[in-house]
Amino acid sequence: MPPRVRLAVISISFLFVLSTFVQAGQRSASQRENPVYTAWESFPVGTKVVVRSVTERDGKKQIEKTSKELLEKTDEAVVIGRTVVMVSEDGSESKLPQMKLRNPHYFRLPPGIDPKRFGQAKGVKEQGEQRLQVEAGTFETTWKKIESKVEAGITYTQTWSSNEVPGGLVKAINRTPATEVVNTMELITLEIPGQSSTQ
Repeated sequence: MPPRVRLAVISISFLFVLSTFVQAGQRSASQRENPVYTAWESFPVGTKVVVRSVTERDGKKQIEKTSKELLEKTDEAVVIGRTVVMVSEDGSESKLPQMKLRNPHYFRLPPGIDPKRFGQAKGVKEQGEQRLQVEAGTFETTWKKIESKVEAGITYTQTWSSNEVPGGLVKAINRTPATEVVNTMELITLEIPGQSSTQ
């Protein structure tokens, strides 16, 4: 290969490598990891969680069960199948069609969002750690008590989350005194391929 041609090839290769590093740097500066992706990435395909939601108002209860299953996982995205089951007062169930939700590994923050404060919960009044038992099992959790203002007034929320659970949610209680509405969500099933079912 003539020296000039060799030099041109080396120069082009160098520029390509440099361009790759620059693009990677631009991505890290302008994009953030998707918390949904990171909450599922350490679990194998086929992992499934089921969360029961009970909303109480005026002595009546509305019950829903939401299942999420990891259908696909790549370096670019995770695909989660989401199915909602409505439970009527007589105990009968009505299942809605499954939705497949693609969650990319990275995403661009909307304008006006401070990257340093992204993902930080607002209105946290107390927080701590607790070993919590729910229907799906016992988990090491971190909990937070949050106050937020909505149209109906002040809402008080306490959440328990764990890295042992895809998606993180173990339990949550949401209470709005002005409307006398209380919503409780609890993990009732955790299935991880290769491990015994906790149902």
